Amino acid sequence: MVLSIGGPATDACRICCAVNDLHLCNVCKVDHYCGKDHEIGDSADREAKCNKVRDTREALHLREQELRDPPKDSVIASNVFENGVGHFWKIVETRDYMQARYAYIMALRRMDSRISVRIALDHVIDMLRLCRRDTISVGIMAPAFYLRLGYDQQAYDFMKGYFTRGDDPEQSQPYEEEPDLSIQGADAFEDPDVWMHQSFDLIHKSAVMLIKLRLLRDLRNLQHWTDSRPQSKIPQEICDEISKYLVGNVVSSRIDIISQGDQSKRITQIQTQVDQLYRSVNDYNKYFWPALVEPKVDLETRAPSHRSGDQGEVQLELRYTYAAWFETPGAIQFIRQKIESAKSVDSGLGV
Repeated sequence: MVLSIGGPATDACRICCAVNDLHLCNVCKVDHYCGKDHEIGDSADREAKCNKVRDTREALHLREQELRDPPKDSVIASNVFENGVGHFWKIVETRDYMQARYAYIMALRRMDSRISVRIALDHVIDMLRLCRRDTISVGIMAPAFYLRLGYDQQAYDFMKGYFTRGDDPEQSQPYEEEPDLSIQGADAFEDPDVWMHQSFDLIHKSAVMLIKLRLLRDLRNLQHWTDSRPQSKIPQEICDEISKYLVGNVVSSRIDIISQGDQSKRITQIQTQVDQLYRSVNDYNKYFWPALVEPKVDLETRAPSHRSGDQGEVQLELRYTYAAWFETPGAIQFIRQKIESAKSVDSGLGV
């Protein structure tokens, strides 16, 4: 069976999933409805989230206006959005604005529409443009946003520039200076050794794991298509075009993979990498995989503080990345099977 490609559903009515004649919610501006009756009849819980998006958006607008049109006696220049690029946070007067923007992103993150994810990601990337050192840590949200939009290659490129120093093996460590966000076309098939380093936390490890799972899915889809298509009856170039619709954007951009018939070698390669990453995450934080499979308590709880390897870290991680896992067909079930398989092995050994 060929699996579907993950990511949020295309923008549709929140109630009935209709895709035609939609309008945006008048309050949050990110959720779609097919009519007023469905908008009015939506849940009270959703209304609170909707109002939060509106309130934080309006607060951000006010803060931005204060910076763009400062009082005559202000110490801040009127062109701070031009002259302050790259070191915004060092200008004390910009901090309320940056914090308001962060609050808006967090409100958007709680919405489920594709447009809310896209807007949140745009704000994250622009905040990194303004403050290259990412003082308030918005960059940790970007990989999950990219993955929710189906932009797996961009997610991997971002992590290579933000969390490591590109391809230099001597500098492969969490980035503490300015990230290099110009990387494009990083090899998502490469060995995951750098990501298994202990200095990388759950957010990095689990995002790479999810990308590798999507690569495994794509390669299996290609193999299924190769095995089932009528041989010699369809021109190769047409087969290649059809293949692109069966995979995500990492594989679809690789004509060398698309045009290759047998994917078994690459499938084995990625399966090995997935197993390595699974063990790496489990060794780093033994609570994460069980919480991903049964997330209810940890999704609703936020520890006041956390340390590497504890339950609080899991709660923070799920807050940012659970939706990307949930929206990837088969991903959580794959982890569930890995957990059950490990339990069977332990039981057989008398552990």
